[in-house]
Amino acid sequence: MITRKKKQCKSCGRTTYIFARGLCKYCYNKTSKGIKKTKKKVKKAYGFASEKELFLYLWERSDKKCMISGKTLKHFEGTPKFWHMFAHILGKGAYPSYRLNPDNVWIVHPDVHDLYDNRGSDKQKKSEYDLSPMYKAKERLKKQYYKDFY
Repeated sequence: MITRKKKQCKSCGRTTYIFARGLCKYCYNKTSKGIKKTKKKVKKAYGFASEKELFLYLWERSDKKCMISGKTLKHFEGTPKFWHMFAHILGKGAYPSYRLNPDNVWIVHPDVHDLYDNRGSDKQKKSEYDLSPMYKAKERLKKQYYKDFY
């Protein structure tokens, strides 16, 4: 077994066991080389810390009907069907600051959500749903996004 000697830390000057690069464990972890990836604290955008929190808020205040087809929706909390009822008008990747914006999320039937996300498909052209309100909202939100951004 190797015996360890206490040495003086180059950063704080304390006499302790050296962890790496002449630094104690505390000082090493403060450096950029020692920073471990940790979960960042989520900034509450629009008053919501997560999509789940936003979705539940919208669900409780809705009439439980699709905003496009008018079909009554059933609440299947925790199942994929439940989460597919919430469509982001502006994509989360391209517009990250609008991810938790309640105006950017519509409650729609899962079939409508699928059609909207796969908008170039033949299914959308042949469908019974008119998605024009979603596209109008998309243009309005884009203008608002870039107005807020610049």
